[in-house]
Amino acid sequence: MLSRSLLLCTCPSNSGSRQRRFSTVQAQKTDSSVDADASKKKKKSNKTAEGGADKDIRPLNKQLRDLIAATKYQEAKQLFAQMKAEGPKPNLPTFNIMTNLFKAENDFPALQQLQDEMAAAFKKTKKNLSKSLEPEEGEVKRSKPLRQYRPAYRTGPNALLRALLTAPNAKAGLGKDDLISFAQPFCDVSFSVPSDYNGFYTAWNSMSSLIQKGLVQKSGGVRSSESEMGLTYQLTEAGEALASELNSEAQAIEQGKAKPPQQPKRSVSAIAHGAGSTSAANSEASKVAAEADS
Repeated sequence: MLSRSLLLCTCPSNSGSRQRRFSTVQAQKTDSSVDADASKKKKKSNKTAEGGADKDIRPLNKQLRDLIAATKYQEAKQLFAQMKAEGPKPNLPTFNIMTNLFKAENDFPALQQLQDEMAAAFKKTKKNLSKSLEPEEGEVKRSKPLRQYRPAYRTGPNALLRALLTAPNAKAGLGKDDLISFAQPFCDVSFSVPSDYNGFYTAWNSMSSLIQKGLVQKSGGVRSSESEMGLTYQLTEAGEALASELNSEAQAIEQGKAKPPQQPKRSVSAIAHGAGSTSAANSEASKVAAEADS
């Protein structure tokens, strides 16, 4: 009986403690949610305060656009001057609007002044920009060295350059058919029959690259989609210098005085265009050729 009475006495107290703990947890959750809401409101108010200036300037920017659309340029300039003097200060859209205005008027002095004001407003003056591009004292500004264009041995451009150097009357210019007949023995890819699976690339496709690089010049005649009538090709001064080097290297290889440079495995179109060539790849042949010339 005593133990049963004790049990009856303790049960209400246990349920009461559980209820108190539950109330405490609920209160903590409520406090945390209130704090989270307060922090969100604070962030929102900060953003509103920060964007206040932009909101103030938007109507003025719109007014500037409307004045320019109505070709009221003088009034737009006066409004811009008033904004600079009394505020709100012009922002980047404002400067862009005025840039379009001065371009429309071809007022280049005013445009230059506007660009200087914009640079000063955003703390990016020409002096600071030039300083940021210069290496600091004791610092060496490194740049990747440019690779010299040097078509690989027995590729399309290599063969064309050698043919334009060694063929009879090449200095007067060679037509396409004559040039191909002289260049084909120097090349592993056909100049007339496509060798790739697409049936498109021949070694002749590399001629456009040689012209773009200023190594070969094309003159005379008329070119149509089907044929070239009267067009001739000849080396430029730079092309002649490179062709002489390539020809000396090739002769050293063909005479057994140097080993052919090892090239990575390439596609037919890459061979036709001379891809995979570097000056280092032909270094041994160049050395032998130089010794032979001396």
